[in-house]
Amino acid sequence: MSSSREMTAVHCRSNPGSSVGYLIAVTGGTVTFDDITINDDSISVSGGKTVINGGTYNKLSVSGGTVTINSGTFSSIDVSAEGKALKDLLGENKAFATSDGKLFDASKVSESDNSLTVIDHSKHEYDETGRCGCGYQCPHDDVDTKAGVCRECNTKIYAAITVKSETGTTVKYFTKLTEAFLSLRQRTKTRAVR
Repeated sequence: MSSSREMTAVHCRSNPGSSVGYLIAVTGGTVTFDDITINDDSISVSGGKTVINGGTYNKLSVSGGTVTINSGTFSSIDVSAEGKALKDLLGENKAFATSDGKLFDASKVSESDNSLTVIDHSKHEYDETGRCGCGYQCPHDDVDTKAGVCRECNTKIYAAITVKSETGTTVKYFTKLTEAFLSLRQRTKTRAVR
């Protein structure tokens, strides 16, 4: 390949039982990993688009670019891209699980040295605050206002703030009064609190 041509897409696939043992750096283009085993070294993503569809990986480091993990097992993952958490790497309807099968809350952490496996997770199971074990927080967008309960997560709603603006009216629901008051202090055009 001539040095004036740039590779824009790579598709990696391994034969059963084969493995790779070196650093793979993704700096641009599109790279897809299908069932690769990387036991000793790591994948470093600083640009481009990376898609992981299965396999076993020692370490995944993300400092830039776009990464979508649809399946796979990882000994270690870290995200140093500003404002990103591990959850931002997951494909649609996916979650991380620990080696004992429990959901891993990837919503607020940017690294893990726990072995994590990506699993299918199309239905959230909520606790009493409307939070799923994967870290997803129910937005409480569908509330039965007569019963005071969110229809999606079945969580009791204790407060609502209605905001009217030039573009319309929005209602935000809260499971704790303290959260409603904090939100109220941050808003300038608040009309009503229930």
